[in-house]
Amino acid sequence: MEMTPLDAADLTRDDWELDRLLFTLAGDGLEEVEGDERESAQAHAAEALGHVLAYHDQERVELALVHALNHSSPQVRCRAAWALGRHYDPNPPTITALTGRLYDGEESVRAEAAESLGRFGRLAAVSEPDLSRMATSDCSPLVRRWAAWAAARVSGSTAETARALASTLGNLKEESGVRREAAEALGHLGVAEESILSALRAASSDSDDLVACYAGEALSRLVNELSHGQAVELAADGDDVPSVG
Repeated sequence: MEMTPLDAADLTRDDWELDRLLFTLAGDGLEEVEGDERESAQAHAAEALGHVLAYHDQERVELALVHALNHSSPQVRCRAAWALGRHYDPNPPTITALTGRLYDGEESVRAEAAESLGRFGRLAAVSEPDLSRMATSDCSPLVRRWAAWAAARVSGSTAETARALASTLGNLKEESGVRREAAEALGHLGVAEESILSALRAASSDSDDLVACYAGEALSRLVNELSHGQAVELAADGDDVPSVG
């Protein structure tokens, strides 16, 4: 159920329609509907409610979607996790609930939960240890990839996350897509430890052209930031600023 921004804005002004979606998500009025069809209707309702959260702070919608994270259907849990990630200002219980879904038995739910937490950025900093753990240990390459991206988004310059991502990048048995995400994330974390730089240098000559490209860009970013930081420090001390480049 795709909705345009205008549709979402209209929906919040139509209390009856919003109530209908909330009732559908809760399963009210669907008692006579077949199982698969019922779950599909609830999943579509969750997705529609996510579009509402993208434009309006609706606490009752957020609460309903958090509740839906415990639904027996993976399809509904997945759409609820996706929908919550569209909110711009989540409440702490939402972040806690999504962090719990990182350990869901369904791959798609874990991936959507990680992606949503990553969208929250520093607001979801409390989820960083769990995301870092999933980025290196989850059995699904898809989940590891999204968890690596999300860990970088929520942690800022956390060195522990950077070291875990560097380990992932250096693991040649890892899926190439995951290693690419790890390289890109390292470029945005800003941790320029020698072990991180060494991992990126090695990966910049990787046999996978995209891994090499991502690693090279990340290495360049970190080296430039490091050089800039040293220049600023020297300037603050009153010394001449060396030329960078």
